[in-house]
Amino acid sequence: MGFEITKDTLLKVSGVSAVAYCTFATVAPREFHKTFMSTGTPVSVEAWRYEGIAGLMAGGTHLLLSARAGHTELKKDALKVAGAGWLALAAHNAYNGYQANTQPREIATANAIGQAVLGGLCLYKGFEHEI
Repeated sequence: MGFEITKDTLLKVSGVSAVAYCTFATVAPREFHKTFMSTGTPVSVEAWRYEGIAGLMAGGTHLLLSARAGHTELKKDALKVAGAGWLALAAHNAYNGYQANTQPREIATANAIGQAVLGGLCLYKGFEHEI
């Protein structure tokens, strides 16, 4: 018997990750910007708050689904959507750090790796036994 990550655990990890990241963006958008973006990149407090609220909604949905018993197909579909979203975020961070130079490379790289791993795991569990 080996180690296995359940769908519920992965939804919790996705939810907590989104909520933590987006709470920072919503509550302290200027500090969030200073942490994740390069000096000289224009800041929009309103845009960070909007992005944060949308991410809180997505993360909260993942946490809610993880707390419900059953609903296996719904959870698999949610993991597919989450996986695609995390991979899109990973690509966007990589672009920001290596092409647009709007994020420091070390921040962009760390974000992209973490998001790509989470996205890949979400897709794996979402498509498990279907391929």
